[in-house]
Amino acid sequence: MRALIAGEVPPPPMIALLGIDIVSAEAGCVTMRMEPGEYLYNPLGSIHGGATASLLDTVMACVKGGSSGSPTKAFQQVDTAEPDA
Repeated sequence: MRALIAGEVPPPPMIALLGIDIVSAEAGCVTMRMEPGEYLYNPLGSIHGGATASLLDTVMACVKGGSSGSPTKAFQQVDTAEPDA
């Protein structure tokens, strides 16, 4: 994760495709941000649920990958926030 944040290794294709940025990563806490392009909108003009689910899946996998213990303990809290204006 540190190498990805530092730009020392290229991001996985899925992260690049969805426009996900890794903001920070430490034991038990990973923060990512996604500013999706219009190509990820659904027919109603909002972000497709699959893109949002992929962001959540990616964050949770990164948290679990850097922690020990059971997945249920690793995924206790997911916070969502709107970007600062």
